[in-house]
Amino acid sequence: MYSTRGFRYVVAHVVLLVVIVWVAVGVVGVVGRATGEGDWLVYKQYLHDIHQSQLVLYDPNSGFSLPIYSSYNGIGAVRLSPDGYIAFSQSNRLFLTNVVADGSTLMDLSVFFNADAVPLGWSEDGRYLAVQRYNYTWKDDIFNFEYLLYLWDNEEREILNITPDDMIGFAEEYSIAWGPNNDLLFRVRFGHTELHPPAEIYLWNGDTTINLSQNPDGNDRYATWSNDGRVMYLSTRSDQHQLLVSDTPVTGNKHPNIGAFSDVGTDMGLNFKYPIYYVWNQSDDIIIYTALDGSIQQIFLWDGNTLINISQTPELHSGGGGWHSSGNWAFSTFWSGEQLVFVRDSNNNTLLEIYGQFGPSWSSDGKLIFCQRGSPGTWALMMWDGTDVVAVFEQSVVEAYWSGGQPLYCSSG
Repeated sequence: MYSTRGFRYVVAHVVLLVVIVWVAVGVVGVVGRATGEGDWLVYKQYLHDIHQSQLVLYDPNSGFSLPIYSSYNGIGAVRLSPDGYIAFSQSNRLFLTNVVADGSTLMDLSVFFNADAVPLGWSEDGRYLAVQRYNYTWKDDIFNFEYLLYLWDNEEREILNITPDDMIGFAEEYSIAWGPNNDLLFRVRFGHTELHPPAEIYLWNGDTTINLSQNPDGNDRYATWSNDGRVMYLSTRSDQHQLLVSDTPVTGNKHPNIGAFSDVGTDMGLNFKYPIYYVWNQSDDIIIYTALDGSIQQIFLWDGNTLINISQTPELHSGGGGWHSSGNWAFSTFWSGEQLVFVRDSNNNTLLEIYGQFGPSWSSDGKLIFCQRGSPGTWALMMWDGTDVVAVFEQSVVEAYWSGGQPLYCSSG
């Protein structure tokens, strides 16, 4: 669930310019190049007959597909930048290439990190890539492992270590959210059990990394940005659940304090016994996904006084999707008698109602992807262009990305 604020897309009429064959440590890769303007999509594909994994560039305007990378080893996490850079992990290494720059080669970023590294996401302007790097220590005959958080600066071609100095445990996982002016929110999870410290939320403001949640005895999660730089996250403090929203923009604030946040969850009358999800829409309204009475999950808009049901699907659990900058929004139904994808306009008129599951996920110019059941054991990636719905490809697991790194996953597992 997300708003597509700030996305920019390139590459539409796809033309193969250069094919580069790269051989290193037993891994064979083929990198394609493309030019053009417009939105573009990349998806993973596995060719069972030759046991080969591919990254495929898809042109939504022409329907043309171009393999841009092929390998006999599996491809891990994939993240796309707004200006055509693709970062992906493979065989404990991290690679970078650009599908729009003539003469761009496949770059092994592992030499900078000197350890296993996984891409997490690009900043909105494409300058920084957040990377989770494996680290281990041996102290007092005790072996410990953790993950460190780095940024790859794609302009300066260097790495920055932004791991907090004051963490209360060994980091097991980072969840990130890029905001305005290249500010980065990230949640650090230290483990899965009560024996581990609770999760904390930090902010890198372009200069330093600071503790935003300041809640070492509680638990904090799901931080998200508004268009104007405000922050919202879920927090547990003194055994009380709160939905906290910053009173003013956090971006540019060097030392935000927990006193600058208000608990809007209490004003909304949320029942924290039931799952609660939330996003900002394109107008910076707060959107809540929850089952107020514990029965059917619906989608609500908070107008500052009242939660207004905007999904209006009382017999169907509703969630997922997000808002496009035009005001159109989309969602899907789940765990219900009907599996549907809806698209509504800013006045909540239905533009599309179709069988589908997972996502959906927007492009910058209003195209939408989601999944449908394909042949037995497979999922079909579908795309709505504002008028028609077309099938892109089909396989057992679908993993697709619009430029900017927003993924869509479809799987039965």
